[in-house]
Amino acid sequence: MNSLKTYQIFLIILLLFVSFFTFVPAVVSGFATLDDKVLVFNKSIINADINKVFVEEHMGMYHPLVSVSFMIESILFASTPEFFHLDNMLLHCINTILVLIIFLLFTKKFNVAYIVALLFAIHPLHTEVVAWISARKDTLYSIFYLFSIYFYIKSYNIKKEKFYITLSFICFLLSCFSKVMAVTLPAILILFDFYSNRLNKQKFKIYLPFILVTSIFIISGIHAHFYTDLRHINYNLIDRFFNAHFYILFYIIKFFLPINLYCLYPKLYAEDMPVPLYVILSPILVYLIISLVLYSLKYSKKIFFGFSFFVITISPCLGFFTIGKATMADRYMYIPLIGLAYILAEFGVNIYNKLKNKFKIFFLTIGIIIIFLFMYLSFVRTIDWKNDDYEAPNSIKYYTPDLLFCVKK
Repeated sequence: MNSLKTYQIFLIILLLFVSFFTFVPAVVSGFATLDDKVLVFNKSIINADINKVFVEEHMGMYHPLVSVSFMIESILFASTPEFFHLDNMLLHCINTILVLIIFLLFTKKFNVAYIVALLFAIHPLHTEVVAWISARKDTLYSIFYLFSIYFYIKSYNIKKEKFYITLSFICFLLSCFSKVMAVTLPAILILFDFYSNRLNKQKFKIYLPFILVTSIFIISGIHAHFYTDLRHINYNLIDRFFNAHFYILFYIIKFFLPINLYCLYPKLYAEDMPVPLYVILSPILVYLIISLVLYSLKYSKKIFFGFSFFVITISPCLGFFTIGKATMADRYMYIPLIGLAYILAEFGVNIYNKLKNKFKIFFLTIGIIIIFLFMYLSFVRTIDWKNDDYEAPNSIKYYTPDLLFCVKK
């Protein structure tokens, strides 16, 4: 970062501006009717003993740092929603810069890192996290999650290894105290070591404390979410197996085609219905993709790294454990999107470098058009949140494949 050129500094400033402007309608939004007043401006939070916040669940969830952040904001800003929204947007901007720094350190390629950060900054799937105050747990856990990755990469400097590992572990703890979804971090650190050819037996001593914390928070997460929310979704184990594969395809398609986004997606099918054919066939497509990803290891680790990052970080939300009313949710993709964005960035830069000069401008123009289209979709989706119009229409009882590709709105 110390050797950034002038144009790169300008692009980073532009990135922050774009990240903020894309979701600017959220600043003047009120509290959403969905959970905000219950989770944010609730007497059980405002009047809570800060010590109890760390030992008790709230609304079937364990995210003490999120509760603390709402307590502080309630004291400072009372019931003014604009400040709550502004904090969410600022956290998103910080996360965007962290993504840029991590991939700049990791790949040593500014263009790749910038594309990953730009997609992270403006993707329509992130509207829910930025525009919904109650999604603070996602922006907050992510900031510690990304800092933990950053410090872990910095630990590759052998002289300061212990110092940076300690910082990484502290950030991991803070991330887990913000959202249990952070438990995937140890696997992600192993993935970074694999990509960097640093995976060895000695690393296990470093992983062990992270894995221990993960185990504790998995148990607490199951206790907080699973038993509380069991009544909402009651698919049997076989159904959940097939559903999980469809969810993977669902999120991949939504990454490339972010239309028909809803806060609460309809269920795939009723518990007493037979599993739809498109869900039964989804494992075939998923394992075909996995086969191609594994085959790509013959040439490079890039696709494997990006796809593994996506699958690992989305794994807690694949329906094996019930975590709420939502079987699918855009907010679940906040961190996992980074993996797919990395694959797209590497692919795009590789294609661009191989093109002749007369085709490079055309390719770059197409890319800019896609970015502006994503910004437009995010902006419009943020207005939906402002107008309290973010859920699936009542006419849509169950989710069907055409909702992935057909514009219904």
